[in-house]
Amino acid sequence: SSISYRVLCVHSSIPFSDQLAIFAQDDECVKICIATNAAESSLTIPDCNNVICLGLEKRVLYSPKRHRVELVERWISQASSTQRAGRTYVAYMFSVHTHIHTHTRTHTHAQLRGRLRRGTVWRLYNQDFFKRMDDYPPPEMFSIPLDTILLNLASQFKCDMNQNGEEDTEMRVRRVLEQVIDPPSPTNISRAFESLHENKFMDDDGITDFGIVASSLGVDLKLAQLIIYGYMCKVTPEAVAIAAALSLSNLPFRRASQFVHSDTEIGEIVRNVHNGYKYFGSEAIGSTPIVLLRVLLWSREKKRTKSEFHSHGLVAYRVNM
Repeated sequence: SSISYRVLCVHSSIPFSDQLAIFAQDDECVKICIATNAAESSLTIPDCNNVICLGLEKRVLYSPKRHRVELVERWISQASSTQRAGRTYVAYMFSVHTHIHTHTRTHTHAQLRGRLRRGTVWRLYNQDFFKRMDDYPPPEMFSIPLDTILLNLASQFKCDMNQNGEEDTEMRVRRVLEQVIDPPSPTNISRAFESLHENKFMDDDGITDFGIVASSLGVDLKLAQLIIYGYMCKVTPEAVAIAAALSLSNLPFRRASQFVHSDTEIGEIVRNVHNGYKYFGSEAIGSTPIVLLRVLLWSREKKRTKSEFHSHGLVAYRVNM
């Protein structure tokens, strides 16, 4: 075939400058965009004619058993499916349904009004399966540890009310959570309170001074602990810098991807990143947080050139955020 294809990716690990290529007009080839949920609602690609929806997503969910946030693969909701159809502007709902296992097809002609042009969505699941999907994604409260939510509420009820015969801080927090539309389970709430007590954010009298400071910082509680202990050890600037680096969604070092880089480019990126880690001392100290701190100090010693960042395998805008 004389038709040429160009494969582009939208993913958090792909450099932002490379992701911008999906917006470029190209009449010489067929453009294929492979995307995560980033393209579900926050992107508008002007020349998109077809969307292929697998019905799957990687979703951040809180695991009560492990008491931590996990990235898991799940079926999408009906609302998300509709959002994906909107990427093609005027999408034909269920124009072709191909069941993954039976390969049966169902044809209907329901249309969705789009933005700029007509297009078609190809869903790789049948209409019956679509109807069994959840109506909407799970509430945000189910995607993060309850510790932070409880501590923020407790900071507003920091005065212990027991002496007046009223509810104490913990009971007031529980009552607030019972009134939300989708309340968390009592078991998960109890586990979150246990964690807050173990980490000295709360005690029998309610929220502690340690907890008040942590809630006011507005960061992950583990990072808040790091900053507070850094202050106690008189290394506050270093602790804050490390906490800021650890809160980044991506490390400042470049990532090689076979989707956007040639074999030669991949080799160069891997070599530069290895040299960068070696230069900033990872082999000597074996600590990524300390390496990130040294990267920050190095970048602020003087104005660094693009080639200097490149030679150490760094992405300049991530370091300077």
